[in-house]
Amino acid sequence: MTEKELSKKSIVQEIENLRNKVNELGLEDRVTLTKYSDHLKINEIELYKEALK
Repeated sequence: MTEKELSKKSIVQEIENLRNKVNELGLEDRVTLTKYSDHLKINEIELYKEALK
């Protein structure tokens, strides 16, 4: 596995972890849920940007 593939794999794992964390918290509150999903998207974008460097 190349370093790039390994990097992508760890990013996918990290995104999965973030999603699981949001699910674990069982966020019923719409505002909190929105805030978390926005945060998740931002983190996802940042992680992909890192991977593409």
